[in-house]
Amino acid sequence: MAYIIQTKSSRLLFVFFLLSPGFLFQALVQADDVIKTDKQLSLNVRNGDITLQLSTQQSALGRFKIQTLKTASYQPEHSVSGKVLSIQPLLELQNKLRTVAISLFATQQREKIASSVLRRAQKLVAQGITSAAKTEKYNQNWLTLQTSMQAYQTQQNYLQASAEQQWGHKLAEAMTKPDPQLTKLLSGNSALLLITVPISDNPVDSSKSIVVSIDGQRAHAVPAEFLSASPVSDQIVGNSYFYIAHTNQLQTGARVMAWIPMKTQNYEGVLIPESAIIWHNARPWVYLRMNDQLYVRRVIGQYRKTKGQWFVTENFTAGDCIVIAGSAALLSEELRSQIPEEDDD
Repeated sequence: MAYIIQTKSSRLLFVFFLLSPGFLFQALVQADDVIKTDKQLSLNVRNGDITLQLSTQQSALGRFKIQTLKTASYQPEHSVSGKVLSIQPLLELQNKLRTVAISLFATQQREKIASSVLRRAQKLVAQGITSAAKTEKYNQNWLTLQTSMQAYQTQQNYLQASAEQQWGHKLAEAMTKPDPQLTKLLSGNSALLLITVPISDNPVDSSKSIVVSIDGQRAHAVPAEFLSASPVSDQIVGNSYFYIAHTNQLQTGARVMAWIPMKTQNYEGVLIPESAIIWHNARPWVYLRMNDQLYVRRVIGQYRKTKGQWFVTENFTAGDCIVIAGSAALLSEELRSQIPEEDDD
């Protein structure tokens, strides 16, 4: 229980705590519970910043948590949607290509034997050992195998062209040659993604990986590697790209949110934790510690939110010491000190 008595002349504050000594000690060291008077606090404006001069007691009891800012870089990202593709059509096409390739190889081997038999028979005819009529069946067999070879080659070319039209050159090539990425896809340890980027956005930087998330939360995103551009694009919606995410947590058909680095230069600045941000007059501010007793409230202008932090390029530099815990107490004291004292009767 606490009793508060305030006089008009001195505004004295008497607080009586009917609590244990341990709780009383804990309460005294909290920033929001520090007992202050207006005479202990000094406010000034310097270069547009609000400076707050604490007393020695206030500084000692404040227990503010400070962080030194470091240089950071930031690359703008596209925030776009995509989906996890089923690889079943890919498997079916790959099986067809393998079947045709095996049939073509077997026919080629048979054609080589038939060609050798035909040449030997033709030599016997030339030497007068046998008649030309006996070589006809060898010739017909060779011609039949030639026709079968051409048919398999045509079918193979058609399937490869179809694969490139649907999946692009890289995936189409991986269907017929050993490829570690396709192996991971087929084993179920990776997911194939189709990401569509609006035409109005900057081109995708294929040299950089992206991150994707099912729940739309950037903090829960997993990395994905660029595979190739999709040959099928919608001129109204945008251009599509294939990516591979090396995880088995993405289910086929799921919609994902993707963050893709833009093809622009990196920006240099600092990262400010969200815990340091305080809002006043609908604007974000941060307190900087100039020394043990002097604090400066500085406004944040342009910023970008990323991974629970704010990327800022103006008004703050590496080496600045900011308050990341206790800012609310500083603002409270600052505003309290601006309340004019009542006139004595």
